[in-house]
Amino acid sequence: MSRTRPDSELLRRGLTHFGYEVQMLEQTHAVITLGILGEGAMRNACLESWVLHLRNLIDFFYADAPQADDLAALDYVADWQAIRPVKPAAFEIAKRRANKEIAHLSAQRMAVAPEDKPLDVATLTQEIRAVAEVFLSALRTQSAMGGVQ
Repeated sequence: MSRTRPDSELLRRGLTHFGYEVQMLEQTHAVITLGILGEGAMRNACLESWVLHLRNLIDFFYADAPQADDLAALDYVADWQAIRPVKPAAFEIAKRRANKEIAHLSAQRMAVAPEDKPLDVATLTQEIRAVAEVFLSALRTQSAMGGVQ
């Protein structure tokens, strides 16, 4: 089944959800970085939230063949695949870990040694933020030229 580009109303509403993903990533990053939750369940919940929002943004920016009902950056910016930053290897590792260690109960989850669990939250946030800035700049330019509304 071929995928149809979402209509302009869905794309407009989708930007609100995109903003939510960025906002939640930034806010959970701040809480994790400040260390105000200490160790334990609340910190884990915040970290898991950060990981899931990171995964959503990675999918949004780097989906080359999105699912029929997914929104992706390429729906908004005509030449997105040509201008987007190269996908850091760390994004693929983080996405795989989100899938195997958070979103699903898996044998791989249990195989991760405690010393291998930490993710570089600061660096991953900085890298996805840089991709978001390229996307927003391209979106503004395209909109100014009469592109996606």
